[in-house]
Amino acid sequence: MLVQKTCRKIGLLFFIIAFTACIVQTTMGVDQFFPLDKIKPGMKGYGYTVFSGTKIEKFGIEVIGIADKSTGKSKLILVKLSGKLLEENGGLSAGMSGSPVYIHNQLVGAISYGFENADSLLAFVTPIDLMLNMKESDEDAFYFPAYHQKAIPVSTPVIISGMKKRGFDLLSHSLETYGFKTVAALDTGESSLEMGKNLIKPGSAISVMMVTGDYQVSALGTVTWVGGKEFLAFGHSYNNKGKVDYFAYQAAILKTVRSSQMAFKIGTPLKLIGRITEDRQSGILGKLEEIPAYIPVQLAIRDNERNRIRQSIFYVQANELMARDLVVAGVTDAIDQTIDRVGPGTANVYIEVVPSSGEKIDQQNLFYSKDIATACTKDLNDLLTLIAG
Repeated sequence: MLVQKTCRKIGLLFFIIAFTACIVQTTMGVDQFFPLDKIKPGMKGYGYTVFSGTKIEKFGIEVIGIADKSTGKSKLILVKLSGKLLEENGGLSAGMSGSPVYIHNQLVGAISYGFENADSLLAFVTPIDLMLNMKESDEDAFYFPAYHQKAIPVSTPVIISGMKKRGFDLLSHSLETYGFKTVAALDTGESSLEMGKNLIKPGSAISVMMVTGDYQVSALGTVTWVGGKEFLAFGHSYNNKGKVDYFAYQAAILKTVRSSQMAFKIGTPLKLIGRITEDRQSGILGKLEEIPAYIPVQLAIRDNERNRIRQSIFYVQANELMARDLVVAGVTDAIDQTIDRVGPGTANVYIEVVPSSGEKIDQQNLFYSKDIATACTKDLNDLLTLIAG
């Protein structure tokens, strides 16, 4: 098994990456944006999102009022949604977060919050000035007294695809410790690192990915604004980690599923478009045509019992906190899929790690266990923990 790292910026050892400050700069005139202090109840406008495939569709909005969050100084715009396609798809849906909203053809902000088990045509809009400045708010959910409801981000949970049940359960448990909610999805096929250009605009669906390749870990959202080589999306945080380095892919919506709680979108990544560099309360910031720092994991697994060989490769975002868990879960699942059983066995394991310093680390060991797949990853888990410090 070969674990290597390719970094756009070289840091210390294996996982420590040096980042520079990243602030949205825009040459767009102020007339491109509708001022928050000019918004009044009753104003009408429109928004864009994808309900199926990659086709961007239009829906209507009407301003109900301006809402203060329960803590902090941030303001959100409460709107009523309308439109035949939107209503046919169950109203506001998880995955619409980031959908741009316009009044008088000027960008107001992004669809960002909604109510569960309540009016599916009500939504909150994060003002565009908050997104452009990436100002921090205080929390991901807030209480809106007029409706006696807690508004929540209109975001899809983290989608794990390409894994069998045990791999999913292992990774799901690990990601929950970082605050992620996960769901399993059908295998969407391998996603490549081939860069696409000019594939997104306001209203396009995107997939933010922590793992790509033979298995994927991703979340769906919508693009709010594109300016030069930068873009904004979501209108709320992904996991509020500040400076990050995730893969960003153009996405296709397979279906919008109606639900009594809140409708949600099911989608699949298509083509790499860049990287996500900022994850703040008011949204996420991405850079087009830039590849994030990542760890390529290459596997060659031989099942002597059935004389079967499986090769696999996946790419993990280089986050020192989560990379170990993402790698170990992926390797465990690849072994499970190769031997197609859970049980005892003997394994000869060879590990090779090439850190950014270029000084190779390798290790070989022989294991016997009642659960051979998990035993095989013990040295790998220990080695990655040691390198991460």
